[in-house]
Formats: sequence, C-alpha cells, structure tokens
Amino acid sequence: MGDVSGIAYIISSAFTNQDAPVDLRDAPVTAYMSNSVYFDVGSSSSGTCSTGSTLFHSINNTIFGAALSASCVATDNNDVVTTQTPAQLEAALGTTMVAAAVRVEVAESEDEEDIETYVPAHYQINTADPNSAWLLDQGNGTAASQESGFGTPGVCRELDVRGFERTAGGVCDIGPYELQVATAVEDSGNNNRKRGQFAIIDVLANDVTGESDYMVPYAIDLEPLGAADTSVNVGPFDTVGGGSVRLVLKELDEDGDLIEDPQAPCGSDVINDPGRDPDAPLEECVVRYE
Repeated sequence: MGDVSGIAYIISSAFTNQDAPVDLRDAPVTAYMSNSVYFDVGSSSSGTCSTGSTLFHSINNTIFGAALSASCVATDNNDVVTTQTPAQLEAALGTTMVAAAVRVEVAESEDEEDIETYVPAHYQINTADPNSAWLLDQGNGTAASQESGFGTPGVCRELDVRGFERTAGGVCDIGPYELQVATAVEDSGNNNRKRGQFAIIDVLANDVTGESDYMVPYAIDLEPLGAADTSVNVGPFDTVGGGSVRLVLKELDEDGDLIEDPQAPCGSDVINDPGRDPDAPLEECVVRYE
C-alpha cells in the first residue's frame, strides 16, 4: 500500500494464504482495520503490517494469527484485538470449504430485466468447529448501527460478501461472511377485536435464513421449560396454556398490515414441496397461537 494516499479502510475482510502482508510502508495514509481476520500472510505469518513508519490509525474487532509486532499496533485505538493459532483459525473459518465464485441473476420486478450480480469466492464459517464462536456475533455493529458507506469505519457493513444482510444473531460476524441463522425478537399479540380465539406474534426476525435452515410447522414451543420460560425452542409439537402453536404465512394487506385471519401454511413443508415454483420468493412466517 506504499503508493496509496488519503484514507484506507479494511472492513469485514479475511486475509490468509497470501505471499505478502498488508504493508503500509511510508504511505501518507490514515488506515483502519475492523471486523476482520488476518493470518498466514507473508513469511512472518500475520504479525507484521508495515515495513515503514506508517501504522494503522485504529484496529478493532479483528483476529490475528500471530503475536502482533509493533507495526500492527494502531496509533489511536486497539479495541478487541485477539490472537489465535493459524490452524485453529483455518478450521473456524472453513478454509477447506471455499465457496466458488458465482454469477447470480436477480429479478428486480416483473417490469424489469434480470440483473446479473457477481458473488466472489469466499470462506464460510464452519459452525461444526467449536472455535467458530470467535467469529459468530463478535463484530462491532448491531442491525441498527451498521454502515453502507464509510462514515463509521469501525463497524460492520450492512451486507456481507454475498449481498446478505448482516442482522442474523443480532450482531454481525467477524469476516466477510455472515452466517444466516434464525434470530429471535420480542413481540406480543392478543385476540382483541378478532372473531376467532387466536393471537399472532412474530418472534423471528428472519424465518428463512438462506442457509437451508427453515422453521418447521408445529415445531415451536414458546414455553419449553414451563410458564417461567420465555425462550423459543425448535422441538416436537407442543401446546401452551391449552392452545396450539403453529407457523402460518405472513400475508399482508394492501396497507402493509397483517391480514386478519392468516391460515396458509409456512415453513419447511412449503419450502420442500416438490410442486413449489423454485423461482417463487421464500416465505416469511408468523406464529399463530389459538
């Protein structure tokens, strides 16, 4: 980066298996590194960031694969910077499971032509590895604080390398890849002014996660450990207070409000239906308690 001037941002990235490190040299640059993974880079692994006098202005929520040399210590702020062994990072980051680059056609609307987008090759997070906890929900940025531009370089971008929102889990993951998981949210409902004895609550922010993980109808227990338990648990069919709990399609009226009496099935039964149109959008579900 010796020929770079001005401001440089390294945000939500993964650097590994490269011949040379990020070298700031003597560049007249203010550089930031955040929410990234940096290991197996150059002959000194990942402990070197500059062979000159220029240092990072700040480094935060970043994992290195070797003890940091003085050249990797930021002049202003080193916040939540950790070091782990390269072998452990390789397992957690899933470097043996690289997702190939693909071109994806996205239909914006019925009146517009399909738009071709490019998703570069990327590392996925290996959830089977116990050390994936170093990456999952360890970034700096809740759904409300993430950035699309560079006004706040210390927080995660709004989208990951695939274009997926980084809201899963409530806090962004470290690195370029956001693991899509069902994320519980608080909601309440009642049957006031309803003809039927049912209430609708929306307890998942993202029912369709994008990782082939779909909620199963009749598989939500709102109180699996009794009346004092307020967690949501995916398990066998259960009842709450004598009523049944099931997933139904989140159908909206022309004003954008939930329809009065949603009944249509939703979840994995619909997703896995062999007669389903594969080009149809994936459904969002709500919980019907009656």
